[in-house]
Amino acid sequence: MRILFYLIFLFSYCSKNPAEKEIKKAISSGDFLTAARFCAEYKETNLEKECAEQKEKSVDEINRILSEKQNLPFTKLIVDRELSRKVRELLKKDIKLGIQYRQIWEETVEKR
Repeated sequence: MRILFYLIFLFSYCSKNPAEKEIKKAISSGDFLTAARFCAEYKETNLEKECAEQKEKSVDEINRILSEKQNLPFTKLIVDRELSRKVRELLKKDIKLGIQYRQIWEETVEKR
């Protein structure tokens, strides 16, 4: 009986979409930029609502960072290396966001 339970558990766990697992893992850790990147990369998930929320949070964060440029008009913004990497990856994977923000991001944020 115990073996049957383990087999059912393994089958149900392995049959889930691996992309959905990655998205849920990023959401649960609070990493909305990574979750939004996974959502853009793997569009065939059943997490449309969650993906829309993560994308909205990511856009808000990008806008927040870029709005700091108003205070420093003659210098590039210095952003944490990991944050900058995550934003660049998101802008590469999400075509619409890339069109909207990639050029501005590259011109505004200093590469470290």
